Amino acid sequence: MKVATPTLAAVVALGLGSPAAALHFTPKRAAIEAKGSMSLTWRRSVSCAVDLELSTADQDASVTSVSFAGHQCATIQPTGLPWRVSIEEGGFNGFHPLTIHGFALQFVHGETCGPTDIKATLNPHGLIKFSKVAFRGTTPCSIDASVSTTPHLGVKTRAH
Repeated sequence: MKVATPTLAAVVALGLGSPAAALHFTPKRAAIEAKGSMSLTWRRSVSCAVDLELSTADQDASVTSVSFAGHQCATIQPTGLPWRVSIEEGGFNGFHPLTIHGFALQFVHGETCGPTDIKATLNPHGLIKFSKVAFRGTTPCSIDASVSTTPHLGVKTRAH
């Protein structure tokens, strides 16, 4: 007699889905500030201080405000806020991949960079980093950024 093994569809149907479904942001239902630096290249390259505010839910978070400071940086504005932030599969040793959905910037002359989904990494100390992300808009651009979160943004596995 052959013993049946559960298929992936049966496991998902029972609510035992992918490992990412068991991950959630910490702290929950919190306002988090993220400060750091960003290098942006479009027609020219600029380095800016960046200040973001995030709001966490459970499995999602949102970037609710963004401001830039530095020479030529005050003319850069975020568009399409809030940007949803999701936890992706594949975390390892406290490092978790994230996606920032709908990231878009507008420059003083109306040029845009994005919108696009940005792949980022959250480390165990609450640092969010993304490197050499290139994307289109009315003008192609690329961006590097590193921001530290306060309180530290984290990812935990939900206990079943």
